[in-house]
Amino acid sequence: SIELAVASPLRRTVETALGAFGPWLRAGQGRRIVLNADLQETGEVRCDTGSPLLELQERFAESAGTLDFSELWSGWEVKQGEFLDSGDALKARMVRFREWIASREESKIVVVGHHNFLVALLGVTFLNCEVRKYFLSPEGA
Repeated sequence: SIELAVASPLRRTVETALGAFGPWLRAGQGRRIVLNADLQETGEVRCDTGSPLLELQERFAESAGTLDFSELWSGWEVKQGEFLDSGDALKARMVRFREWIASREESKIVVVGHHNFLVALLGVTFLNCEVRKYFLSPEGA
């Protein structure tokens, strides 16, 4: 059984996570989907760029009780610095995300992300809405 759901904060992944895990969210008190900025897609085109935090919170106001925005901040969607579309920035995001997952107390974690980020993170390609199971070793691999 799922202990934690985490998703990219881009609108399409938030919508996918809410749709896919609605029954799970409703089945237990306090269940939430954590939105993690490191999961955002690579690229600087509009469809791969997130919305400002306040806009995102307004868009999903009806789901506010099930979405955890604590891993976001004002400006998280700006593709500069650590979110620049570059190899070094992407590697840093992958390391940070792996460390974040490894630091969690939950052991059964569902991740809703994007193709290019997951290819870079896991080294394999995914079909749209494909589900796979992975195990994180103590070494973080």
